[in-house]
Amino acid sequence: MKKVKEKSAVKGVSLKGIGIAIASFAFVISALLTTSLFILSNKYRDVTTSTQNYMEWKSVAGDIQLASDYLTNQVRSYVVVGKKKYMDNYFEEAEVSKRRDNALEIFSENVKDTEAYTYIENAINESMDLMNLEYYAMRLVADVKGTDYSAYQKIIDVQISSEDAALDDEGKLRRAVEIVYSDTYNDKKDTISFDITHAVTSLDTLMEKDVLKASDDLRVILAFQQILIGTNVVFLVGIVFILILYFVRPANKAVKALEEDREVEIKGVKEFNFIAVTYNRIRSQNQNVKERLLYEAEHDKLTGLYNRTGYDTIYRRMNLNQIIYSLIDIDNFKEINDKYGHIIGDKVLIRIAKTLDKYFGKDDHAYIFRIGGDEFSLIVEECATLKIDELVAKLKKLSADLAKPEKDIPGVTLSIGIAHGKGADTTDTLFKKADKALYQVKKHGRHDILISE
Repeated sequence: MKKVKEKSAVKGVSLKGIGIAIASFAFVISALLTTSLFILSNKYRDVTTSTQNYMEWKSVAGDIQLASDYLTNQVRSYVVVGKKKYMDNYFEEAEVSKRRDNALEIFSENVKDTEAYTYIENAINESMDLMNLEYYAMRLVADVKGTDYSAYQKIIDVQISSEDAALDDEGKLRRAVEIVYSDTYNDKKDTISFDITHAVTSLDTLMEKDVLKASDDLRVILAFQQILIGTNVVFLVGIVFILILYFVRPANKAVKALEEDREVEIKGVKEFNFIAVTYNRIRSQNQNVKERLLYEAEHDKLTGLYNRTGYDTIYRRMNLNQIIYSLIDIDNFKEINDKYGHIIGDKVLIRIAKTLDKYFGKDDHAYIFRIGGDEFSLIVEECATLKIDELVAKLKKLSADLAKPEKDIPGVTLSIGIAHGKGADTTDTLFKKADKALYQVKKHGRHDILISE
């Protein structure tokens, strides 16, 4: 019920009525334009698909050439070098990748009754014939080199002629090289290239015919659309005027309010006013959430003191010449955890935090941090209002309070190092001065306060 009341309380010109009027007027034109766009889209898709197919088929034709060249390269490498990896590469292409077989299948499925398919088929047949020469050459080399070709039936099936079988090893190797570099071999390679080139040319011719036909169809559709667009221009001008009057101007005011991070105030349009009310409510909620998240990011969950993030943020912006920096360490805190357990250890930390807050929490110029597991820092700004000796006196009293047990919480002692910010050139320098004083306290028995020189 609450949301209904908020919505009904928003006043202004309703855009709903304007939208209904525009929608009614635009319905017929939009229906016609949508239909023509649908037809155009389908035609364009057909053209695009057809073009992509032709490009793919041309690429596939090129794969045949690449496969043939690759096989030639591998067989020639094998007969010259004699390394088995070239034979393996050869049969990986011939019997696993099968780019030529795949190419023929693609052409058979798409352009079988064309001149391009005939050329591709001739090229592949010629390539297959060429492979017989390649098998023969590899068998000659394999027998000489002792290559294991038991996995390749094509090599096993090769019958070496009696003339070649009578050759010595060097002669067999020379014969294998002659085969794959012979005029016969090269002529077959040229024939393959010739067929593939003409196949690609045939594909280009087919694609050109399809594109020309599609262009004529698109021209008719575009002419019809031009008429619809011309009719629609006047209608669009009217919509633009309405948009400026009822949308753009209110939106600009809203954007300016957003940029300035203030509440949005829009008048005149009911829907915009409702958005403004919703935005302002969300903005208020977000500010509360941001403040809470910022607090959690900069405060230690256990003690409620500033954590390391808060320490870095606050400490870096302080005027060093006007602060007193104190490092406070709990003596033998590990022994407390070991003896009483971490739950009691946490209670000790909470007690120390509360005691520090008791002594310094009401001072607007004092900041208390938990910067480590058992290490705290106290920074007092505008130290002219609190001399170091006064600070030491308060810290001694605080330390005395903490030395006394409280219910189930054991008493603890503190080691404290103090440094005056005057003369410190960086925050790290000041920290090191206080840390050095703290170190001296620990070195000489703990449970004391030392001011850095």
